[in-house]
Amino acid sequence: MKLSLSLALILLVVFTVVFAQARISNETDMKALLEFKSQAAVHRREVLASWNNSSPVCTWIGVTCNRRRERVTSLNLGGFKLAGVISPSIGNLSFLISLNLGDNSFVGTIPQEVGMLFRLQYLNMSFNLLEGKIPHSLSNCYRLSTLDLSSNRLEHNVPSELGSLSKLVIMHLNNNKLTGEFPESLGNLTSLQELDFAFAESANDHSRILTPPDKLNIAIDVASALEYLHVECHDPVAHCDLKPSNVLLSAGVRGTIGYAAPEYGMGGQPSIQGDVYSFGVLVLEMFIGKKPTDVTFAGDYNLHSYAKSLLSGDEEEGGGSNAIDEWLRLVLQVGIRCSEEYPIDRVRITEALRELTSIRTKFFTSKTTITEPSHRDAVQSSPREWMLNADIHTIQTPI
Repeated sequence: MKLSLSLALILLVVFTVVFAQARISNETDMKALLEFKSQAAVHRREVLASWNNSSPVCTWIGVTCNRRRERVTSLNLGGFKLAGVISPSIGNLSFLISLNLGDNSFVGTIPQEVGMLFRLQYLNMSFNLLEGKIPHSLSNCYRLSTLDLSSNRLEHNVPSELGSLSKLVIMHLNNNKLTGEFPESLGNLTSLQELDFAFAESANDHSRILTPPDKLNIAIDVASALEYLHVECHDPVAHCDLKPSNVLLSAGVRGTIGYAAPEYGMGGQPSIQGDVYSFGVLVLEMFIGKKPTDVTFAGDYNLHSYAKSLLSGDEEEGGGSNAIDEWLRLVLQVGIRCSEEYPIDRVRITEALRELTSIRTKFFTSKTTITEPSHRDAVQSSPREWMLNADIHTIQTPI
């Protein structure tokens, strides 16, 4: 009897201690979220009206808790149209696994304290007005599998520390103001499947007429960037949507009509051979002046076959025997060889780059200097820097 009573008392004490610890921890989460709410713009706080001391934190809108410990594991405020700054108190939600603050109007910087969320697996802060640097402390979130900071005003370079996020599968940093070189450390992300560094041009950019040497320089720089993705990365990375201004089909198909490789339309997987096809179409468009979607093209008659007809003399626009026509003929041959219908018939990007560089060396004394290049020109930057300053959407795929 005494033994049973003693055991009961021990269990009661243990239960009391555990309950008290859970209550204190739960109060920590509540305090952190109330601090977060206080930093939101006043005119939007009514969206978080349920966030108050009179109701359990696990019943608050956008909040999900685990059942056993009643700790906050998910905060989903995506599309709530909140404004204000993101409170550093977010870092006190130590059990947080998923954080979605996307599609709001948060300003200021991303708090370094987000790096304290070592359990975090999903982080979405896209479509806000966030500025400053990407915190290097995000590298502490070693369980992170999705990182989406796209469509903000983030500046400076991409932290090399992000290369330590070995479980990262998706990383979207597109549509920001990032500069600098593509971090080599990202080549260590062997689990990465989606990598988006697409950068939209400013609406204030004023385009200028590009000379033939300018176009050749651009083609060489694009080829250099693709060679880096295909050859120098730890695993080959397919660009998947190379064209003058990147978009994705609304139907969910990667690539864009006219630029996407034919095999993509038949369910083929993204590949480096598909990138070569898109590059070939891009070269032909730049030097012929016709888009692959031109109304004159139909059926088997496309930009590729049109270019071949120019070289064979079937069109009045072809011909000529001077030096300019000669280098143009050689450039078009590169575009044609890259945009062959079947992947096995296409040249590798390394060979295309070598041929274009040879053409420039043979027909031009030096690489033309372009003053104040826009993102569209991008002729003076290194391949890795070009990837941060030009439209690009990359997907890593097994080769």
